[in-house]
Amino acid sequence: VEGKAKISVMDTVTDVSTNVVRQSDGTLALRQYKVGDFAQGGIVFWVDESGEHGLVCDTADASAGITWRNGVDKLTNASGDGVKAGIMNTMLIIAQQSSDTFPASFAALSCADLVRGDYGDWYLPSKVELDKMYGSKTIIDSTALSVGGSAFVSNNYWSSTESNTFDAHAQFFGDGFQGTGKKDLVFPIRAIRAF
Repeated sequence: VEGKAKISVMDTVTDVSTNVVRQSDGTLALRQYKVGDFAQGGIVFWVDESGEHGLVCDTADASAGITWRNGVDKLTNASGDGVKAGIMNTMLIIAQQSSDTFPASFAALSCADLVRGDYGDWYLPSKVELDKMYGSKTIIDSTALSVGGSAFVSNNYWSSTESNTFDAHAQFFGDGFQGTGKKDLVFPIRAIRAF
């Protein structure tokens, strides 16, 4: 459909997408998101140039402290780093680490198992996604606290980006420093999802 359409009544069948909004003049438009919005199951911390798609993080940590690995140091090939790279990293980590016979949970699995706000497609952020989250930390904390969530702690947070067999990337949420840590260290995690 080209141009604008005026809608006088919108029924529940028509209103199936949270991304479509009715404007005051009755026309439909795609919703524009901004950093700090409480939407799409979490808190928006990055949006693309269209304002229609982006990334949200959960309102609280998925774990206050968990290891990156599941008992065994191994290369998972989760080396992706960029926006939405955490999706593939999380799948690769789970595929490699789930074959271990250890019953413990680990960072990527804890994020993937999360169901929040009717969404079940959460994942462990890549190094770049984690840094974008840190860049919006103040507004994320403010929104999280206003909706009953919690602020980030001043600690290292795991990313899904692997460095080598024994180390993975993490970011300190006290000052933003990114580095690596041994995969058996216990750090908090904050799950994210793309929309």
